[in-house]
Amino acid sequence: MKKDKQVLEMLKQDMDKRNIPDFWDKIQEQKQISLPSPKLAVHQTSQSTNNILKLLSIAAAAVFIFGVIPVIVLNIISRFPFIPGGQRPSAATEKDFNYYIVNDLEQKQIYGKLSPSTKTPDELLKILSSLEHLERVYEDDKYIYRFDVAGNLTEMVCKDCTFNSSKNISQEDIDKIVDNILETYFPLADINFTQKSIYQDSDMNWNIDFTNYYSAFGSVGIYWAINIDLTPDGQIIKLERISSS
Repeated sequence: MKKDKQVLEMLKQDMDKRNIPDFWDKIQEQKQISLPSPKLAVHQTSQSTNNILKLLSIAAAAVFIFGVIPVIVLNIISRFPFIPGGQRPSAATEKDFNYYIVNDLEQKQIYGKLSPSTKTPDELLKILSSLEHLERVYEDDKYIYRFDVAGNLTEMVCKDCTFNSSKNISQEDIDKIVDNILETYFPLADINFTQKSIYQDSDMNWNIDFTNYYSAFGSVGIYWAINIDLTPDGQIIKLERISSS
């Protein structure tokens, strides 16, 4: 027993002489190295948030640049000439437009149901003489109608221009037809003209021109003019109103 105690004592002395590392201290040091400091974690979170915000800003800018800007540029370049069918006009444009004539033609349905045209600008320019910015185009079964920004009819053209003119009526009958045309399509216009001309061309179509001139400072100008082309039996081929305003 005494001998065993001596052996243990010798072993202890031998261990004390050796430089054995403190494993607990090493473990604590390793934890301190591995774990990021609270300030660093906060910085990384803030940096991530900034990166997300930057990405969102870039995405929003891309949507604006590639989505909105081309539309604006396209409208500026092409001056899209009319409000296409199905597109709601702006409040400002809606306020200026008088629906009296459009509504009247819709109710009468002289040549079928009147509705906004769905044709493209290129298609319409092959039929109409011109198109101006924010003008509106309607059509029924037989004709295309162009209205200015105030709601006045400025042009009416047949869609296919094929007529079966069975007879050549008299000028007196044509005068009555023209009076009815003016009353139907220009009810709000003050048709006081300074010159009227009517004649038949080589195809026997009737050409009627109303012109209201003005004279100022030695020069002569046109307030407005209405040109009407009719078949020999009085069907509308085309009518157009030209105004200086």
